[in-house]
Amino acid sequence: MILRKTVVEAMFGALQRAATQMPPDVRAALERAAAEETDPMARQHLAVSLDNADQAARGEGLVCADTGFPLFFIRAGS
Repeated sequence: MILRKTVVEAMFGALQRAATQMPPDVRAALERAAAEETDPMARQHLAVSLDNADQAARGEGLVCADTGFPLFFIRAGS
């Protein structure tokens, strides 16, 4: 039997990682896009996104201010 506490801890951990850790492939794609972008405003936006990821990695914020609204469907029983 999976305890409620186990489910809550797993969900919390997953949400925390999603909000504070940018996957390496996503970071690499943002860095490539920033290097190739010609529009100054778009380059600045990409730079801010990368800076947010750095801050989140240091425990100083979230990767993105708009983390969405998590919705989980959990099936209990067999």
